[in-house]
Amino acid sequence: MVFKKGHPPYGFAKGGLKLSEEVKRKLSKARKGKHIGNENSFFGKHHSKESKIKMSLSKKGKSNPNISKVLKRLYSEGKLISHNKGKHLSEETKKRMSETKRKLFLEGKYKKHSGQFKKGQSPWNKGKQFSKESKRKLSETRKRLFVEGKLSPSRYWLGKKQSFSHIEKVRKTSIEHWKNPEFRAKTIKNTKDALNRLETRKKLSKSSKAMWQNPIIREKLLHRIIPFKDTSIEVKLQQELTKLGIKYEKHKFILGQPDIFIEPNICIFADGCYWHGCERCFDRNKFTEKQRVQIVRDQFVTQGLQNSGYIVLRFWEHEINNDIESVMKRILECYKKEAIIVVKEKIQ
Repeated sequence: MVFKKGHPPYGFAKGGLKLSEEVKRKLSKARKGKHIGNENSFFGKHHSKESKIKMSLSKKGKSNPNISKVLKRLYSEGKLISHNKGKHLSEETKKRMSETKRKLFLEGKYKKHSGQFKKGQSPWNKGKQFSKESKRKLSETRKRLFVEGKLSPSRYWLGKKQSFSHIEKVRKTSIEHWKNPEFRAKTIKNTKDALNRLETRKKLSKSSKAMWQNPIIREKLLHRIIPFKDTSIEVKLQQELTKLGIKYEKHKFILGQPDIFIEPNICIFADGCYWHGCERCFDRNKFTEKQRVQIVRDQFVTQGLQNSGYIVLRFWEHEINNDIESVMKRILECYKKEAIIVVKEKIQ
């Protein structure tokens, strides 16, 4: 019988030919020592480039599910045992393997992530937890790579932009998670437990000190604008100043970061009645600790700016909302007075 292209092998239609253990033993014994070395029909021969390309294209995107199923079954039944099961590599061997991989990775010949993550696929380490020893080793490795300059201190996504659709998906997923009372309670509990641990507090303190020692990070933190968004009363003052044609600067990088700064030395603060402790709108005996701290801080900022030669104008939220004309009158009087002084100094 001559085998033709496309013709299924014998027994294929019946789910594959199954050989008995006796037949397998006989076949194995008959093949031993044969078709090895010079006796192999393909010995000394090599596939041509064209043949390799054809083979690659024919196998691309295809896999043999039967092999995978058979291997899994044999492993589960204990009939097939991994060649390195129970064996431990020596420290010297581990070191050589690590150095070789590192060298290939740096040369671009070794891919760090071999497979592509597919949608719906669970990560291999889902539900697994690293031991304390593994965590310590990972930490030491990252520190060493950072010192050697092979690991960037910044986040891997820094400078990269995510698509709007991806951001929207993440946002919706986060909202859905947070609506779940069990998830919310668990997250709050874990956060509180972590912050209550002395070890965590020490780590946060250490990382905070390290950040402030970095001149670049320190400069960014000092120039950070708080709050990130202008309040409604700040916007009202800005609009009135724009109408009058007075140039101003928002959140100037001086003590207290004034809400509005007008050249040469006028600092304007728009204080919310609740957060800054207005005694006209709220009972001072019922002030919270945060309000009391803010009152002391405002006094410190005002005194410090005045000692440095700045003019400080503070307006309450109820003043800006109910009587904006009186507020603007005070600002204009101060502005004109300072403008006259500046003109006189220039003439002299």
